Amino acid sequence: MAYLKKVCHLLKDHGFVLEGTDLIIRRILTRAGRNQIFVNDIPLSLNLLNQITPHLIDVHGQFDQILVNQNHIHYLDQFSGIDKSVLSESFLAWKQSEKELRSAEEKETNKEERLIVLRAHIESLQKLNPQNNEEEGLLRKKEAAKSSQKITDLKEKIYALSQEPVKIEKRVREIFSIASALNIKEAEKIKDTSELISANLMDLEAEISTLESLSDGSIDINQIEGRIFSLREAARTHRVETNELPGLLEQFKAEEGALNRNQDQLQKLRKNWEKYKDIFEKEASAIHEKRQASSKKLSAELQKKLQALKLPHACFHVHFARLEAPQWSEHGTYKATFQVSTNPGIKPDDLLKVASGGERSRIMLALKTLINTEKPTLVFDEIDSGLGGEVSASMGDMLKKLSKNMQILSITHSPQLSACADHHFFVQKTVKNEATHTVVTPLTEDQRIKEISRMLSGKTITQAATEAARALLADKASV
Repeated sequence: MAYLKKVCHLLKDHGFVLEGTDLIIRRILTRAGRNQIFVNDIPLSLNLLNQITPHLIDVHGQFDQILVNQNHIHYLDQFSGIDKSVLSESFLAWKQSEKELRSAEEKETNKEERLIVLRAHIESLQKLNPQNNEEEGLLRKKEAAKSSQKITDLKEKIYALSQEPVKIEKRVREIFSIASALNIKEAEKIKDTSELISANLMDLEAEISTLESLSDGSIDINQIEGRIFSLREAARTHRVETNELPGLLEQFKAEEGALNRNQDQLQKLRKNWEKYKDIFEKEASAIHEKRQASSKKLSAELQKKLQALKLPHACFHVHFARLEAPQWSEHGTYKATFQVSTNPGIKPDDLLKVASGGERSRIMLALKTLINTEKPTLVFDEIDSGLGGEVSASMGDMLKKLSKNMQILSITHSPQLSACADHHFFVQKTVKNEATHTVVTPLTEDQRIKEISRMLSGKTITQAATEAARALLADKASV
């Protein structure tokens, strides 16, 4: 049961686990407007219900979707068992290649204008010559330049520690030497302290060279600020950070190169587009030939069905019309339209144009018996409306045969069609306390006879009508 597998996959994707093959969907609408939905007593969302019901049930009436022209090619393929997966894939590949080609062509159209802009950006950034993390380094230099005099003073103070007349480093070494010669605990501490002082003096001297680079008197603070301004102005122009400017320059150069190579790419894309278009057309042509062959079979079989439904002069065929390239789709390059004539000497025309309501019902039912469907339940909503008893009886026979492979639910007022059913339910509306109630009641054998008799004779049920109802039910039970 392919339909059940699809439903199970949908439910499983949403965290549902089904046990067995029973699937009971229940929906509760309260007066307060609350809407509760359950599948096997587990709460279900309306969105998920809408996803699974198309796999479970199909509702048909005189204006069924099977009669709409746009759907004819789909139903013809269902009848034929045609696999359109390769056709669909080739169409998508062709359309993707077309999208890529159009994008390249658009770039080519705007290429000269874009190149002018790109070259101006490249020239400006090359002239600026931004470096990685340049602003950060300039800000450090700027701060150092502001403190240049203080840095010079600090450097001189550090340098003076090791110069005459202080000679602090020499004195520390003497203290260390004397303390080392003494073998007492207090002298050991003095030795360690003097050693630490000596090491710190060496570190201070090592920092002098760093301070010298920061106190470079040749640094012009105005020049630094001008450079920072130029970097930030360029960044604002291109809506990036200053540290992104070097990468942006490379990006502009790459785009310029790509645009200059676009002509070669265009030629490749055009060849690619032509290749995929040719593949699609060949596959579409092969599918079209299969459709033409199967359409003849469909016409012959459908006309037999229509004769059984009391349309002896019905003529049915599938009309194919080649589409313009912009109208091609994953279905191919042709449009298929079901055409019919129900009277002799009348040229067939589009089904919806020439068929009456009763004729549409019969044509729809005949098509449904021929076209495969995976749905387990079909609902027919008064498709016998406006039809005579003999036609209704033939339609009932056809529904009876169709029900051998699936569940058929038929809403009808025809006794001939009703008699074909295996089970009957009586639907009645009542008004109680100014509220409308709809009651659906399963009928017993006697109640079935009574209701069919009512359909046959009207308000007053006659003995003849009752006997006729019994005969109808007995006759249809053997079909």
